[in-house]
Amino acid sequence: MSTSGPEHSISGGDLIIANGDIWTLNEALPAADAMAISSGRVVAVGSLDHCRQSMPPGTPEYDARGNSVIPGLVDGHAHMDREGLKAELPSLSGCTSIAEIKESIRQLVAAARPGEWIVTMPLGTPPDFRGMPESLAEGRWPTRWDLDEVAPNNPVYIKSIWGYWRHTLPLVSIANSKALEIAGIEAGTAPP
Repeated sequence: MSTSGPEHSISGGDLIIANGDIWTLNEALPAADAMAISSGRVVAVGSLDHCRQSMPPGTPEYDARGNSVIPGLVDGHAHMDREGLKAELPSLSGCTSIAEIKESIRQLVAAARPGEWIVTMPLGTPPDFRGMPESLAEGRWPTRWDLDEVAPNNPVYIKSIWGYWRHTLPLVSIANSKALEIAGIEAGTAPP
């Protein structure tokens, strides 16, 4: 091995990493002894001989000294709670009026069991949910009574926009009367 030590940089150059415990996360070849990198991309994984054959003669080699090498975890700054919930909670994106919001809730209630919670993503269009409630035809947030009209027996909760996405307070969540009743919130309930 011609190169060793953590001070070696691979940015943009060619390199073979060898003598490591290389985890590929590929079922066909879950682990390997070496990997070849060219211009910042993995071009070969397997034995040291295989990786050497995949690269020009004289390519520097880095001795991993038996350490584990794993694929990079690249995060484009996703907030996992929000990203995960987008796959789980119904969206109200595209609703331009309270009537459309009510129709979306009515459809969710029709598909739910009596008494089952209806919890949705915030009002507005992802990813930033801007322009609410101004972009609704009525220019206001829906009320508990609007939601009660289409969901008198199911608790409904429309989540608020996540803190900094709204950029202004208040952060508005909307619950119908059934949800407020279950939560024990009434006219005299003090804020937490």
